[in-house]
Order: sequence, then C-alpha cells, then structure tokens
Amino acid sequence: MSIIQINPVTISDEQNTLSPARFRWLLAKNGWHIVWDAVEAWAESNNPEIFATLYAQRSAASYRLSVTLSFLGNPAITTIAAQVAPSVDLSEDTIRAAWAEAKQAVLEL
Repeated sequence: MSIIQINPVTISDEQNTLSPARFRWLLAKNGWHIVWDAVEAWAESNNPEIFATLYAQRSAASYRLSVTLSFLGNPAITTIAAQVAPSVDLSEDTIRAAWAEAKQAVLEL
C-alpha cells in the first residue's frame, strides 16, 4: 500500500471570501459594526470616496479578505477607527483570526 500525501490547499487572500451574512456576523461578533458605522458617518461629511465605498459595500454579494485588509490599511481609516473605538483591535492578525472564525461560524439557530 502506498501513502499519498495531500498538501493543504492554500487560499489566497483574494479568494478568501465571506457571504454577507458571515461578514455581518464578523462585524457584530467583534464590535466592528460600531467602527464601520462611525467611519461611514464621518466619511459622509468628510470624504465622499470613502463614504461611497462603505455605502456600496453594505450591498456586496461577497466580501474578500484582501479588500478588507487593504481598506483597513488606509491611514485615513485607521485614524478614524482609533478615534471612534480606541479599544478595538483592527490589526491584520486579529482580522485574519476573526475571518477564519467567521468562515466556520454556525449561523442557524
């Protein structure tokens, strides 16, 4: 009998997606919905481009990890987030861990 070694499949950040329900779960579970709402409210008056992006993303068919990390890497976003929710950890490691948890979350009651 031969042994077949199967290498784990690596999913790139671009391919790593969440459904809208799982993304909302991710936001709510981590208190990030408060940050989203506050940044969106700030952007509506101060940065039309960021506002339009956040507003449109509420209706996205799916959410990509790569886009989320890129968006949260924007200095304007990190500055606003730190002001509205200084205790919320939006580090890449925290986001990646929460994303993995959201992919496994049971969403049915």
